Amino acid sequence: MNLQESLKRIIKEEIKSRFFLRRVDLDLAKDMLPINAQQVYYETESYEQFKYELTLKVVEAIMWNKYNLGWEDLPEQEEIEFVTKISDVFEKTIKHLYHIYHNKEKLNSGPTLTPEGMSSKQEQNEGEITERCWKGYTQKGMKTMFGKRYPNCVKKTK
Repeated sequence: MNLQESLKRIIKEEIKSRFFLRRVDLDLAKDMLPINAQQVYYETESYEQFKYELTLKVVEAIMWNKYNLGWEDLPEQEEIEFVTKISDVFEKTIKHLYHIYHNKEKLNSGPTLTPEGMSSKQEQNEGEITERCWKGYTQKGMKTMFGKRYPNCVKKTK
């Protein structure tokens, strides 16, 4: 049984309108999430907004490409209901995509990486990112996120 069939069975009772359920290929929708994630990430301000807007963009792209229906041609309340439910179904994938761009942004805007000139105690291990803490913060050990080790920077106490 493919994703499309499984999800249709699960959400069938929860969504009153079958308009989108009959027309949107959920396997294709899941495949399109990574394609649209970067643009949507930089257009949104929170995870919840990212989750909804990414799913909406994918659903509307499928409706336009397959049926030549623009957003103004779609039943608004049913679209909101469908997109909300589908974004919950794809939560794990969407959260993973959000963290990819969120962490890239944090690394690019944070302190610069400085592996050269470190003492032997500060040597960079494979999969470990060493960076200076921001001014007013001090390093208290390391933490692991997404398979990489990062300095645990905490605010200095006075």
